[in-house]
Amino acid sequence: MSNNNLGKEYFDAWGNTLLFLCKVPFIVKQTLFIVLFAANVLVQGFGTSAFVKVNAAWYSASERDIFTGVFNIMLTSSYYLSLGTGGSIIETLSWAYVFIILGTTLFVMALVISCYVKNSPADTYNFATESRISSKEENEFHLTPKQQMQQLMHNYTLLGYLGTVFFLCWTRDGFLSPSSRLYLSELPSGAKKCVELPTSHRSVMLLNVDGQVFCMDQACYHHGGPLVNGDIEEMGSKTTIKCPWHAYRIAVETGEGLYKGVDMTMTPAGKLQRSSPRVKSKGIKQRTHFVELRNDGQDIYVADSSVIPGASMIESDLYAFRTANIPEAAKKGEVRIHSRFE
Repeated sequence: MSNNNLGKEYFDAWGNTLLFLCKVPFIVKQTLFIVLFAANVLVQGFGTSAFVKVNAAWYSASERDIFTGVFNIMLTSSYYLSLGTGGSIIETLSWAYVFIILGTTLFVMALVISCYVKNSPADTYNFATESRISSKEENEFHLTPKQQMQQLMHNYTLLGYLGTVFFLCWTRDGFLSPSSRLYLSELPSGAKKCVELPTSHRSVMLLNVDGQVFCMDQACYHHGGPLVNGDIEEMGSKTTIKCPWHAYRIAVETGEGLYKGVDMTMTPAGKLQRSSPRVKSKGIKQRTHFVELRNDGQDIYVADSSVIPGASMIESDLYAFRTANIPEAAKKGEVRIHSRFE
């Protein structure tokens, strides 16, 4: 049972790798992915249920509660591990390695199981009868709870099985949620959305300006104002977002702080004369991040620009990791006035 389940996971992971690397129409990739994904979930649900029901017969009644508790601990810890590994693999290598690494891990675990895990209690003939915990009352009374736990933890079948469950859940959940990908359909033209990058835990804002997606730190470099509630405005030839707190304008493409200023010149008569107002730059104040659209422009991927070797500090970095209360866009007609100096 365990070999069949792991084998299905292995072929699903490698199958999806080859699927996305092949040059076939997107609709074909999408259809095959849905089929493989559904088959993967179906086999996992059946396999996990069968694991618990079949292996429960291997242990006495007094051992089953312990077995269930340890099983759930391994299940939860492996799921927790998977939450960060998928995103880290994508950031450091590429998205294809999510499938390659997890598929390889599943293959190794399948080999371990085929070599060391037995298929039935009758096959575990290498254990002496007196060393097993019996369900008979006369034997159970001779073992203290500590002794029972010691014998259970020396059961190679249990240890191998728990290791299998751990890696199975890690590869499964790492495959199902490799990154915090955002769909373009969730960010229509003119919309803004704040998210937390899973690998660096940086708070950023995505905005769609006439079909072009930009990303920058969501908190204004000046005093951390929520840019998600700011207005998109044209300033000269540049598209800017205006902070709702202090009306600071930031170029959405470069992160420059922009303002309108004048130049003073001396006239031939010796008088100072003001020039007409023009757009000036304070330099890059707000960190912007790399955005890539994949799958025919339907999926949005973001790369944190601050992790590039040699990247210098920018003023907005001061507020970028305050993700406890990531703001949402204000509702239409709602006015938010708030300013707090720190």
